[in-house]
Amino acid sequence: MAKIPLNDVQKQIDFFFQNLRDRWEIGLWNFKEQIDNFCDDNQRKNLKQRDIINTPIHNIISLDGSYIFLLLDSIFMQRLRGIHHQGLA
Repeated sequence: MAKIPLNDVQKQIDFFFQNLRDRWEIGLWNFKEQIDNFCDDNQRKNLKQRDIINTPIHNIISLDGSYIFLLLDSIFMQRLRGIHHQGLA
């Protein structure tokens, strides 16, 4: 088996982490934009003070405040939307 030069491995690792940093920065920038838009919308209209979310695991959850909805709709939480509880008892 041929050995991979350490130089090539280091380049691959650097590329991976640079790509990860770039994606994280894009996600943070998008989240900041959402918060800025939310603050602008909040100044223009009154938002609901209470809302109800139905989840497959916890059933009905009552939430107070509007920032929690912004967080749930952010890019960081989008990946968690498809998770379902598949426990066996």
